[in-house]
Amino acid sequence: MNVGDELELRVEKLSYNGGRGVSKHRGFVVFVEGAAPEETVKARITTVKKTFAEAKVVEVISSSMHRRTPPCPVAHQCGGCPLQHVEYSEQLFQKQQIINDFVSRNLPDQTLTVLPILPSPNEFRYRNRIQLHSVNGLVGYYARGTNSFIPIEDCLISEESLIEALPEVRSQTQNQDKMTRFEVARGLDNKIHIRKTQKDPGTLLFAQVNAAQNEKLIETVVMWAQESSDQFSQIFDLYAGAGNITWPLATAFPNISVTGVELSDT
Repeated sequence: MNVGDELELRVEKLSYNGGRGVSKHRGFVVFVEGAAPEETVKARITTVKKTFAEAKVVEVISSSMHRRTPPCPVAHQCGGCPLQHVEYSEQLFQKQQIINDFVSRNLPDQTLTVLPILPSPNEFRYRNRIQLHSVNGLVGYYARGTNSFIPIEDCLISEESLIEALPEVRSQTQNQDKMTRFEVARGLDNKIHIRKTQKDPGTLLFAQVNAAQNEKLIETVVMWAQESSDQFSQIFDLYAGAGNITWPLATAFPNISVTGVELSDT
């Protein structure tokens, strides 16, 4: 197998790494970008390693029943939504299988129950923060793993309020040929904040970008704690970050010591 070879591959499932299709060619694992589960594709080999190869779909020979046309016109270019060509229900199923496989492979002697995934209330329009680039009045993202600039007019996973702020971003780089990184976010005050950044904001501060799903996360953790509250007298929230879960627990259990533990000072 060599880079540039085109092979007919049967895709079994999706991988945990970037949602690529998992296939085998004569026993050798091939990760296929742009593939869907249970379909046959012609794929071009892009990388060959000792234990696996990487490829990109050239042609779908036999389409998966779970394949769909990506709602976003640049889904296969910007790389931010590598699973948009797969129906959302199947995305959830594949993610559940990834967790099940991980547990059975790494903890074979443990009796563990993997609970069902809780779907996001919104498949689209859920992000309350985006990072993008702007140059000469254009805004967009870099293609995955490259510095190729992909201009956009909309981003379907972003809240509409952030998209409405993009004209302001464009105005700041009009007639400016130097690429500038921006963060556009809806703050706790529900106002839209725009700022230029020198580095990826994600390296400075982590916050849940899916507010509706974050509410479900917090409700679930608090509910579990309440169900077993007679079994503990103290709560430690490890890797607490800015206290996303710590504060709701402290509110729910005012008579119990709740401690958030976080190594990072950012």
